[in-house]
Amino acid sequence: MWRLKLFRRRYFRQLLIYIIIVSCFLAFLFSNSTSLYQEPEIPKSAPARREPASADYVAPVVPSTSTEPNLGKQRHLSPVGQLPWFFQNGTYCPQPTRGRKSPIWPDESSEDRIVEQLMYRPAIEHGVASGPERTSIILAQEENSVLVEERSKHEHQKSKRTGDKLVLLYNQHGWPGVKLGSGMFDKCPVRSCSVTKSKHDMRIADAVLFKDFVPAVAKPHPDQIWILYLLESPMHTQGFLNVHSINWTATYRRDSDIVTPYAKWVYYDPEVTSLPVSRNHAANKTKLVAWFVSNCHARNNRLQFVRELAKHVGVDIYGACGNYKCPRNNAKMCFDLLNARYKFYLAFENSNCVDYITEKFFVNGLTNDVVPIVMGARPQDYARAAPKKSYIHVDDFASPQDLAEYLKYLDSHDAAYNEYFTWKGTGEFINTYFFCRMCAMLHDPEPPSKEYLNLSKWWRLDAMCRRGSWNTTLEQKTSEQHKAELANKEKRGTDSDKWPVLL
Repeated sequence: MWRLKLFRRRYFRQLLIYIIIVSCFLAFLFSNSTSLYQEPEIPKSAPARREPASADYVAPVVPSTSTEPNLGKQRHLSPVGQLPWFFQNGTYCPQPTRGRKSPIWPDESSEDRIVEQLMYRPAIEHGVASGPERTSIILAQEENSVLVEERSKHEHQKSKRTGDKLVLLYNQHGWPGVKLGSGMFDKCPVRSCSVTKSKHDMRIADAVLFKDFVPAVAKPHPDQIWILYLLESPMHTQGFLNVHSINWTATYRRDSDIVTPYAKWVYYDPEVTSLPVSRNHAANKTKLVAWFVSNCHARNNRLQFVRELAKHVGVDIYGACGNYKCPRNNAKMCFDLLNARYKFYLAFENSNCVDYITEKFFVNGLTNDVVPIVMGARPQDYARAAPKKSYIHVDDFASPQDLAEYLKYLDSHDAAYNEYFTWKGTGEFINTYFFCRMCAMLHDPEPPSKEYLNLSKWWRLDAMCRRGSWNTTLEQKTSEQHKAELANKEKRGTDSDKWPVLL
């Protein structure tokens, strides 16, 4: 019996030692085998992933395909794989944030800040952002209007509780497509605003939006915000000599508080500004330059420039200033003709003013299968507003003849001509959602305390517009040519074709 007990003790002792040895051996194998499953090291040549500058904006990265945009490393917009809400297929809406990290006011950035305003969503508790108690907006356009100063106590208290920013369309005309109620803000990140046409809201309004001009109306109270909305250039607007109460401006100029351009181009990926062209855009086109125009007396002497250009290259002028006709009420037919026959289009504005770029360039030019030749804003303004290498600026040439020689070169070199279409597919012309941006900015808990004491000087500053070219060399040369033409016509005893002398 004692031998059996001794055998059992030795057996269990040996079994325990065996288990310990096997366990140590397995642990050793496991610890060394993990190296076989480690992810490969990123090559030093590969760029490191960039972290977002703030918690509000994250850089999207989407694989590039032939049918979907490549979002690449676009900063300050949306999480990986999502387009921001303001793109055509955008889905990402910014989260509410306390403390603003991106510039939305002109004293914070020299850029237009449109994307930053679209992505600005201040944290609002119980419908009210910390800051001003409430804000209303009145769109005012009439000069002589009877202002009803009373509103029901019930409506006033209800607005206080909800914290909505009330938008009153003071003049019912001039704002086509604006919806009443909260419909204008259904797609906005900040929806705590609504629209009404009732003039009874004037007395309690905290903001007034004037369109095109400022009427002789007194502010009901000093805290009311007055906003001036303008799309035309200073050469075609009110002088504003006696206007001293405007707080915010909403114009096409980049130094406006709420920049309102005719169009806004945004790349999917700022580092991808060109793509290979898929076809020859010069194929089957038999003519060079076209121009649709109705105003023959523009102050920037654009017609004079075109007439000089036409001496060296073919230019077909459609409308009141030329020999060709295309009905203005049938834009599709005119654009179809443009796309089928012409390689270039004259997107000439009626004023040469800083940042003044209209649908003549964005719609008539870039949305069609032509290369726009531009006149209006400065070359650096077009460079900031347009896709890279999508247009030709007249001020990049010493004379209309020099421009004509370059157009002839492009006409005979399809590869060089097609380089002006490599921008297509790299981004979108976005909806800038003016009402959305205005609503968000009215909820800014720390808006700037400002007032344009001399609005006329700010808007009509001499350096903002020119009657001639921004290129002083071109201006001097064309002016001398024009004066010589006028002298010759006076000798012939006719002045039927006189045009303003370049100043």
